[in-house]
Amino acid sequence: MAITVCGTCINFGSKLIKNDPAGLYITGRFDFKGCSTITQAQGVSTSYVVGRDPQDNCIQKFPFTSGSNANAIGDLACGGEGNAGFSSGTHGYSAGGYAPPFPNMHDAIEKFPFATDTNASDVGQMRCGMHKRGATMSPTHGYLAGGVSNNSDSCDHIGKFPFASEGAEADVGNLPRTQRDLTDGIMSTDCGYHHAGTDSSGDYRFKYPFASDTNASFTGEAIPAPLQTECAVGHSSPTDGFFSGGSKVSGPNPKKSCEIFKFPFASDTAVINSAYGNLLGQTDKPTGTSSDGAGFTTGGRSDAPPNANLDRITCFPFATDSNATDVAELACGSRGGAGAQV
Repeated sequence: MAITVCGTCINFGSKLIKNDPAGLYITGRFDFKGCSTITQAQGVSTSYVVGRDPQDNCIQKFPFTSGSNANAIGDLACGGEGNAGFSSGTHGYSAGGYAPPFPNMHDAIEKFPFATDTNASDVGQMRCGMHKRGATMSPTHGYLAGGVSNNSDSCDHIGKFPFASEGAEADVGNLPRTQRDLTDGIMSTDCGYHHAGTDSSGDYRFKYPFASDTNASFTGEAIPAPLQTECAVGHSSPTDGFFSGGSKVSGPNPKKSCEIFKFPFASDTAVINSAYGNLLGQTDKPTGTSSDGAGFTTGGRSDAPPNANLDRITCFPFATDSNATDVAELACGSRGGAGAQV
């Protein structure tokens, strides 16, 4: 169907919308298909997996809706695994991670454009070389929390950098305790959330506001004691936070996790008593992204065969309690990479 604009009319084939003196003149029929609230935490078209292990800085992307496999579209300038990922309206960002020679860590903040398939460029610096930091973002800033430095010390810092001008990370607050292996990508319109990782005495959630620079606070137990999960990944709908995969490092049977958990942004005291659903198998260090209707968990490491990098792209719906399904494959197996979406 040809769409043409002529004077005061927009023609859709044989139908038109016209600016008439009496108002809008419309021929044909309009069907309302509904609408959804999209925040900075959800993409509408494309997911990115940024970095995949200490020796590979590949950037991959795949469409949310078609079930097509991912394509490699560029490379980071610095290290890949253990990096943190962010999304502005126009660019994806990666911060920190391992840098050759392994196991050194770097402090670079890099960005790549969504409009073209190209390599990332260095645009800023973190407070020091670090990896395993938790990442969230407001519409205007990327936020970094916790992490571990080259001397193997975990930190409790919360920092941010502006998307408009980039540059150095600014210290804006602290977590309740030192943490690393925090979840990425869990955020409401007002706050960033992290599910506790390594160095926690239990599985807790933390949150901090985007409107003011202040410390994070506890918001409830993430999953029932005595379990503790690290290296899980986060997902966000407009009303709920989700985390999936990771490793259970405490409890009667420590192992990689296959579970998906959910909590409401409206309640700071909610305790998660059961899993929302399951991934296709035990998955440690995957990458997490979110569309407007589903969470995507990609790559990671499995227990069978031991520590093999996975290439699967799995998806679970936000609207119903359901298991993830396999929808496509990455261009190459990945673990520990960051996510971005547009």
